[in-house]
Amino acid sequence: MNDLKYFYLQLDKLKKTFKSYVFTAAKWQNIDVLPGYSDLDIRFVIETGSEDEIMKFSAYVGAMFVNLRNHSLEYSRLFEHSPGFIYLKHELEKKLGLQADIFTWRFLHGKHNVFNDITRSFLKPSNKNQFIPYFQSIIENRLNNYSLEKEVFYNHLSTEIQKKYFIVYHYYLVVLYATGGLLSKTWPKSKTSNLQIVKKTFPELKLASRSKLLNLIRDEKISSKKLLDKIENDFSLLKNDIFFRSLLVKKTRNLTLENEIESLVAGMSMLRARLHRYCDYDKNYYQINIKQLIREKNDFESMCNYFDCFLKAQKKPSCDKPYFISLHNSIRELEKFKNLDFSSQNTYKETSQYLLNNFYKIENAVFQILHHYLGSISIDCLKIKILSRCSRMCSFCIFSNDGKKDMPFDKFINIINKFNEIHFNKIFINGGEPTLYPQIDEIGEYLKNKFPHKELVLGTNCTIINRSEKIFQSVLKHFDTFAIGCDDEHRNITDVLNIVPRLRAANKTVVINTLNNYISKENDDKLKKLSADYGVVHVYNNLHHFCNGKKINKTIRKCSKLKQCDLMVTINGACFKCFNAVDETAPDFMIDDEDFAKKLFKSNKKPYKYCYYCDDYTEE
Repeated sequence: MNDLKYFYLQLDKLKKTFKSYVFTAAKWQNIDVLPGYSDLDIRFVIETGSEDEIMKFSAYVGAMFVNLRNHSLEYSRLFEHSPGFIYLKHELEKKLGLQADIFTWRFLHGKHNVFNDITRSFLKPSNKNQFIPYFQSIIENRLNNYSLEKEVFYNHLSTEIQKKYFIVYHYYLVVLYATGGLLSKTWPKSKTSNLQIVKKTFPELKLASRSKLLNLIRDEKISSKKLLDKIENDFSLLKNDIFFRSLLVKKTRNLTLENEIESLVAGMSMLRARLHRYCDYDKNYYQINIKQLIREKNDFESMCNYFDCFLKAQKKPSCDKPYFISLHNSIRELEKFKNLDFSSQNTYKETSQYLLNNFYKIENAVFQILHHYLGSISIDCLKIKILSRCSRMCSFCIFSNDGKKDMPFDKFINIINKFNEIHFNKIFINGGEPTLYPQIDEIGEYLKNKFPHKELVLGTNCTIINRSEKIFQSVLKHFDTFAIGCDDEHRNITDVLNIVPRLRAANKTVVINTLNNYISKENDDKLKKLSADYGVVHVYNNLHHFCNGKKINKTIRKCSKLKQCDLMVTINGACFKCFNAVDETAPDFMIDDEDFAKKLFKSNKKPYKYCYYCDDYTEE
């Protein structure tokens, strides 16, 4: 594919991103977005050579930006100091070589309103000849400084296409980053490094992706292909937090407690991936990334101090006293993070255990406050059992005598459609052994197309995918994470040793679940070595699909305290708020109940019998 064709294809993708975020943001705030241009064909605008079309499009984008910018003074200020705007300024100054004074803070409120000037220029045909030479002069005067212009791609373009490229592409940058900034949270107003911008703007980015993105920002030889790819990827990542941002815009016009809670939640999300990895006894990861962890600790300290100052400045209504106290206590607990010693290897176990025991309790407290103020909540994991059949007959599995039932594919689609208006983080497809399902490829393809930015998890014992290359390639294409049960009962150690290296080579996340007391030392050593060699998360559980042995809890935290819930949906549509409770006498509710959503977020009045065996609950 030649560079020019690639550029057109990327613009088509950017068009979809533009519509998705700008129009959604405008809809939230009841802004008129000139819908007549919503289906404008950008490729046609560039290829036809019609200056009138370019002017109309640029005027449309300029008006869109002005509407968004002027909607309220508070949001203008929020945008002005947001990571999105800082990011825009860095990109345009460093990569495109545009003059810094064009994109100073003054354009928001002062006389140097470049975007209004540009819009007026396009709206008045008499001024068009003044504007196009202005862009042309920038291109000519800064030719030696433009890394972009040195690319083979750019040198192949005609002068006319160059002018159109800069006009259209420039506006895409402005509106995309402006929208990202508008929806971004407010962070402490201080000098912000590129690393902090990347982390705070895209908190769900994994370390490797974050480092790659940071390198692209710093790379003065960045190509047009990489830049377009990066912009598309950046804004797709915002969908991870779109639920909280939508609630924020709907419920408030000013910076209030909701903003601060939303920021706190986002800050906690920033640490979730890190906690997940080094709390699972991945000592090599912990030692290798000490410097990165220290940097995050310092960022977290700054965030905690910011919220502490905010809380002290708030008026505390008596009716909200419990929630303010809970918020304050959560902040205090999070602040302890800064006191952890990351420099000594001897503190590894103590540090990991502390984080493991406290982080999720704090997170649940924050979600409870969010639920109180914003009137809604989210599901962390939606787990769907698509069949009962399995390739193994483990003694502890409650599904082993569940018959040979499969969920009809149309019923699976109906269940998924129930969650169109309910936010969740990931979908877990489980069984039985889900790779025995005749339409597992259709399920994976449907979920990937419908939820391109959700994490898709497959629970498997690897016995089928180790024997069928066709099924392996299908699940490899569609699923992001593989949750593998492996112990002596599964009798799958050979399958796991063969499959895991292939999954990791494809950059898939692998989590191996092992039951305590069901694994021999020989096999346990093999799994430990596999985890160390290939970066696999290895988890030991006391409870998984079974209820055997003595109780491990005398008293428990009731499920009513857990406001961010999981949901298990069985073959017949029975719903349970705990994955381990599926053999209870009666389900919590059915998926087809008319008040399904209300029951989903209703607190449990009593614990499940499994809670007494579950190591997710501790003595109070």
